[in-house]
Amino acid sequence: MIEEIRLPKISENVDTGQVIKILVKAGDFVEAEQSLVELETDKAVFELPSPLKGKITEINIKEDQEVKTGQVLFKIDTK
Repeated sequence: MIEEIRLPKISENVDTGQVIKILVKAGDFVEAEQSLVELETDKAVFELPSPLKGKITEINIKEDQEVKTGQVLFKIDTK
């Protein structure tokens, strides 16, 4: 089943982040809690972990792009 991985709420009063580095490629198999992307906000730099185990089928972001809470970052096949 294809699932969407969205940017979760980062913190109160922070709704956007800048993509610093994408840590996976389409076709990669990832484990739950494996880091997918490095993001930067006004307050911190952090890595976003995968909530699911599976194969990355689509990457909907680019490095240096600003992303918003709720935006689809990746699609993952959890079969």
